[in-house]
Parts: sequence; C-alpha cells; structure tokens
Amino acid sequence: MKTEKIESKLPSSVNAEMVQDWKKEHGEVQLISIADVEDESKVYKAVVKKKIGNRTASLAMPWIDKNIYKYSEILVNAQWLGGDVVLKTDPGYVMKVASKLSENLSTGEAESENL
Repeated sequence: MKTEKIESKLPSSVNAEMVQDWKKEHGEVQLISIADVEDESKVYKAVVKKKIGNRTASLAMPWIDKNIYKYSEILVNAQWLGGDVVLKTDPGYVMKVASKLSENLSTGEAESENL
C-alpha cells in the first residue's frame, strides 16, 4: 500500500524501488514538483539528493555572484537522481529547482558575541 502511495507521487520515469535504492545510497532524497508555466494542470517532478556535498558546494559557490545560472546548473546536475528532464534542461525550471536545492544549504542561524 505504501509503495502505491509513493508511486502515485513520482515522475513516470521513477519507481518506488529506485527511490529506496537511492535512499540507501544517498540518505535522504526529496521530490520537487513544479507546475508548467503555461499549463498549471501539468506538473513536472524530479527526485534529488537532499544533502549537498562539499564537492558540489565548492564547485557551485564561486559562481553564485558571477553567473547564477551556472551555479544553478551545477547544483541541479549534481543532485539529480531522476525525473522529468525538462527540469534540468530548461533554464527557467533549472533556476526553480536550484532555488529549492539551495534551501538545503542553510544550516541554521549563527550567533556571535564579544567575550
């Protein structure tokens, strides 16, 4: 029953068994869903790794101020596990997926004080 519930949420190119395998290999995985800009009844979906590794961060971060699209492209390609390919090939969708992935980079609030 749980497998059927998961399957109904996934992109057509991904199944529950693949998700379980990815979880074993990468830890947490996420489903990102984005509505089509011209037809909101159509939704594109991707399964991505939640944790962004040091290597990916070090490759992406130098681009954040120079070329935000390049930064986004690096994040999406590094975290991509499967889904509707338009989300990693169309610039507008790449930016939206990267925006969701960037939320995983935040580690909480930092505080400092004089001693």
